[in-house]
Amino acid sequence: MAHVKKAKGYSLWLMPPGGLRRKLAKTICRLAEECKGPVFEPHVTLVGGIEKSEKEMVRKTAELAGKIRQFKITLGRTEGTGHYFRCLFAGAYETSELMVANDKAREAFGKKNGPRYKPHLSLFYGKLPSGTKKEIACKYDFSGAKFEVKRIRLMLTKGPPSNWKKVREFYLK
Repeated sequence: MAHVKKAKGYSLWLMPPGGLRRKLAKTICRLAEECKGPVFEPHVTLVGGIEKSEKEMVRKTAELAGKIRQFKITLGRTEGTGHYFRCLFAGAYETSELMVANDKAREAFGKKNGPRYKPHLSLFYGKLPSGTKKEIACKYDFSGAKFEVKRIRLMLTKGPPSNWKKVREFYLK
C-alpha cells in the first residue's frame, strides 16, 4: 500500500444511509484495491481534527445534535485535489442547512477560525496522477445523489484510517 497519512483527534461525520451507503462503500473499496489506498466508511465530515477528551467530545456532540435539525445533503460532481484526504471526492452542495450545521459544530469545538468548510464525500485517500483522477472521476459520478442526515457520528480518527473507530451516534432534532 502507498504511504498512508495519519489523522488526529476526533471528527464528526454525516453518514449516507442504505443503498447509497452500500454503493459508495463498494466504490471506496474498489478504488482502494485498484489504486492501493486505505478503506474507510463513506461520510461527509462536519468538522474534524478536534483534540479534546472523549468524555468532553461525547457531551458536546450530544449538545450539538440537539441544536441541529435533520436535513438533506446532495452530492455534486466527482473531482480530485493534491490533498491526501481529498484525492478523489464527490463534492457536497453548500446548502444553508449544511453550512449552519458546520458553523454550529465549529463554534461548539473551538474551530471557528479554521479554513473555509468545503463539504465533500471522499472516495479515495492517497496520491494519484491528475490523468488518473480525471479518468476515475468520469467513471464514478454521484452527481445529484441525495441523502437525509438524521444523526451525527462521533469518530475517533487518530492515526491511519484502519485505526479509526466509531465512538457514538447522536440523533439530530
